[in-house]
Amino acid sequence: MYDPEKRSQQKGMSRRHFLALAAAGTAGLAAASVLALNRESTQPTGSPVDAALLRPEDLEPAVFMRVVDLQNDPIAVSNRFLAALSGKQYADLWSMLAPAEQAAWSGPEQFSGFLQAKFGKRTLGYALGRPEKRSGWFNPDTRQITPNVQIVPVTLTVDGINLQTYPLAFVDGGGSLQVLTPGPAARQGPVLRPEAVSKAVRVPILMYHHVADSPSNSLTVPLKQFNEELSYLRQRGYNSVTMTDVMNAIYYGLPTADRPIILSFDDGYGDAYSNALPVLQKYGFTGTFALITNAIDHTKEGYLSVAQVQEMSGAGMEFVSHTHNHTDLAKVTDDQVIGELRASKDVLNSILGWPAQHLIYPYGSPFARGTAADQARIKKLLPQEGYAAAATTIAGSTQDPAAPYELHRIAVSGGEVLSRFTAPLPY
Repeated sequence: MYDPEKRSQQKGMSRRHFLALAAAGTAGLAAASVLALNRESTQPTGSPVDAALLRPEDLEPAVFMRVVDLQNDPIAVSNRFLAALSGKQYADLWSMLAPAEQAAWSGPEQFSGFLQAKFGKRTLGYALGRPEKRSGWFNPDTRQITPNVQIVPVTLTVDGINLQTYPLAFVDGGGSLQVLTPGPAARQGPVLRPEAVSKAVRVPILMYHHVADSPSNSLTVPLKQFNEELSYLRQRGYNSVTMTDVMNAIYYGLPTADRPIILSFDDGYGDAYSNALPVLQKYGFTGTFALITNAIDHTKEGYLSVAQVQEMSGAGMEFVSHTHNHTDLAKVTDDQVIGELRASKDVLNSILGWPAQHLIYPYGSPFARGTAADQARIKKLLPQEGYAAAATTIAGSTQDPAAPYELHRIAVSGGEVLSRFTAPLPY
């Protein structure tokens, strides 16, 4: 695990000096960097007023180059960004965002309000992983792919509990790094239940399994039918969202796209890559794919490979847990449920770089079948294992903030006519 204080000492700076950067805000970044470089570690850290007294043009060349290095060092910038997040300095966070990320929000007020609703009075900390350069990066907030990005993995500590999140992603902002994906501060960041939830939202979650021309059964939607359905959704102005988007809406009041819809695909079959993905991209949709993680790379049995999952994730597809072995959770012990949930998160984390936050129940159980006692115990275990939401097979399109582990879905059957497909849709 990355140790920011050890790294800062290696650079000739103490952790206190990094906090001087956080205190200064964007306008004082270079000046605060100089202040940190020139102060003795026994002296108090600088304030924004102190920083304003120093001008980069007054510096010796060697010192100025150290300042430039700090502005372009992903670890230094990560520390500054996350120190501001831990200190709830949301205006500073906003000032560090790249223009493309700022455009994903209506303005700094919406961004700050979202973070305040999510983190509230929680105590935050963090640890960093090793920086990595990527030739291309899908920003989950903007749904766009950006070339030449640097990423830094982040583990966020919330009230003493470690949560792995999307990494921080940086782009060159013309002399200094800018935050393209704000990691734990991103829309797709960790979902935390707030003290007060927002309101129910109407978001249909369609349930697919196979997309293929054979075999012919209710779980296999032929390609022609799938094209017709997505063409209809596009003509009607539907926009695909993620399960995290739904939770952001019902927990924090963050608006969704117009006519939101989730296109979910159970089990992780190989035709999700070969057949469903091209059609989704043709019509400008993304999908939510629930993976049986123990079946990944069993391509001879018809499941997705690791490489295919990674490629689909890089194209903007959402991946959630379908347990490790497609286990009926109502029929196993608590220890077995925990094992299924943990193993699934671990596998997805190793493949994607971040763990799943959400679950789609195999067989819809314990809600399609199972006792009230089964339902209560599973709903108790899910948050303990870091799952924010779970989807059933119960029909409906209204998602209730009081029931995050009972999200409704609408089954799509192979061979059904278009009028049958459109009948349960709300728009």
